[in-house]
Amino acid sequence: MNKSKSVAFIVLGIIGICGAGAAYAGPLSPPTLEISAPAQPKESLAIPGAQRVPFTTIQLRAVGADITVQSITVVHTGIADETVYDSIVLLDENGDLIADDKRLKEGQVIFDEPFVIPKGALRTLTIGANMAGDLAEFEGQRPALTITDVRAYIVQPVSL
Repeated sequence: MNKSKSVAFIVLGIIGICGAGAAYAGPLSPPTLEISAPAQPKESLAIPGAQRVPFTTIQLRAVGADITVQSITVVHTGIADETVYDSIVLLDENGDLIADDKRLKEGQVIFDEPFVIPKGALRTLTIGANMAGDLAEFEGQRPALTITDVRAYIVQPVSL
């Protein structure tokens, strides 16, 4: 996986609320969520009704603390009609669903079922699609799905 590419992700890190008399109780460097550049699987043919067809994969690593991924936003890109997809899926490294499958709305899907990545753990996630049952009208089209946003947070104790 090429980690040198520039990737536009938004990572929201809530480290703690520091008010009068409050102090950050965490390590010297704040916890972070490392996100690898997305990798595209080899192009292949998708058959009508195919399930969990992989479109893009990313790796997320929790550094310094357990991190809760709040949402992942996926946008329909490529030269294809949106109806080529029956639904979009978020899969873990074992090919299991992490969240309910979603239908595109205005060209995007937001997976907003939170999940925790334990401190030091590496998760490999795949964005896939369940294809429409009849693909005849989409012949020659090249659908693509792109991850545009990852939102995450940590819960860090503070001393008052």
